[in-house]
Amino acid sequence: MEPFRNILLPTDFSTHAMQAADMTHRLARLFDASVSLVHVYHPEAAPDPDVDLGRITREQLDIVRLTRLTDIKVGELGALCHRSYPAAICEYAEAHRADLIVLGTHGTTGVDRRLLGDVAEKVMRHAPCSVLLVRPSSHLHTLAPRTILATTDFSGEAERGVDIAAELVRRLECGVVLLHVHNLLPSLPPSAVAQEDLVPAQSSVDSRLLGGLEHLRKTKLHGHEPSRIELLHDKNAVRAICDYAEDQEIDFVVVSSHGKTGIKHFLIGGVAEKVAQQAQCPVLLVRIPPWQRAG
Repeated sequence: MEPFRNILLPTDFSTHAMQAADMTHRLARLFDASVSLVHVYHPEAAPDPDVDLGRITREQLDIVRLTRLTDIKVGELGALCHRSYPAAICEYAEAHRADLIVLGTHGTTGVDRRLLGDVAEKVMRHAPCSVLLVRPSSHLHTLAPRTILATTDFSGEAERGVDIAAELVRRLECGVVLLHVHNLLPSLPPSAVAQEDLVPAQSSVDSRLLGGLEHLRKTKLHGHEPSRIELLHDKNAVRAICDYAEDQEIDFVVVSSHGKTGIKHFLIGGVAEKVAQQAQCPVLLVRIPPWQRAG
């Protein structure tokens, strides 16, 4: 399976973007993928009307290609003139049927956190394909993780994410943890259920969930050692996943988006995007592009 054949790398030529370029180079070599390198500039950005920003941008992109993306297939060097950076990236990804967008982020606190929300959040929400966020503090910009965390809610979309995690584990020869976060009776207050009634119900549910995780581990991660399963109980799945990743020194997280909008997006897809925003390590948000979906 080659989940990533066409990778889109937007760049603003910053240090963070160069880290994303390094990780893109590693991914492209792993999957024999082609990379499209683009930069978005505002139509009114030129200080002088005689300045050809398109030409200057393409020259800068060529420098990135020659210094960061050697020995891989590089397709178009795109100088995109657009008033919206996120919209330009998403439109380009759809038009060129990208499998993956790799974004270097500017951090998770203060003003930088607002920048992440303004650009990366919009790209994650509207991109037609998977998105990989690369943290500036990450030592993994060359993509050499020790342990990958793959999350699942047992849906078809999550299964696709586990498949991609398994492929990464196989090619990178690293460990993997398969994780599910469960909250028993989330809509009921603690006083609504007697503790003596809740314990056996929780035990029964846990047994089935652990069985499901073990089945996934054996069928999807067979031969990928070390591998293990984890079942967490928390009303806040985002907090649980991010805390676990930090506590266990996870290097790379794979989460799946259901590609929903409206209330379904809020309840389901929002978890994946919030994990991508809040985790301190690189996060791959898996989304099946429309042109790859059955039916």
